[in-house]
Amino acid sequence: MAGGFQRLVSLVHKHHPEMRAQGTSLWGAREENYREHIRASIKEVLQAEEHVADLARPPRSNTFSISVSHAPNFGGWVAIPLPARIGFDVEEGRRISEKVIQRMSTEAERKDCPNPSFLWCAKEAYFKALAQDQPQAITQLNISDWELLEPDFYSFRASPHKAGHGWVLNHEPFLYGICFV
Repeated sequence: MAGGFQRLVSLVHKHHPEMRAQGTSLWGAREENYREHIRASIKEVLQAEEHVADLARPPRSNTFSISVSHAPNFGGWVAIPLPARIGFDVEEGRRISEKVIQRMSTEAERKDCPNPSFLWCAKEAYFKALAQDQPQAITQLNISDWELLEPDFYSFRASPHKAGHGWVLNHEPFLYGICFV
């Protein structure tokens, strides 16, 4: 696992020891067959059903909530036993523009957040965790109550759909977000 992702998993395990996760730069979107490698890892580690490896379908399991994310230079997945649900996002922080942040968040969210680019990862992770309960647009999600837990590691609350809680880790060049509902 890459350093930042490994740190994120270690920190979140303190709150959710049942979470499983893997990630590597070898699964970045620039790598050949990265999606197949991620799915094969999920299937092997979780001993999941055969259809989890089917790229034509989202990675769904009868026993785990699974979330996958990838940036050009990193890819990974996280999972938690059902009925809990999990969402995961990884982004290269420099690629998140101020214009996008303005469009997908409220002024109150931007003022409350320690770094406005964190909102993108938090909202993406929450959106993924909502699964079949996702709203029409990410702008309908609210992220608030940011708290610094450790250097570069923040917790947040997510609403108004199913209540969520999550974390964002800023580990240059990546931002990582995980959210549970």
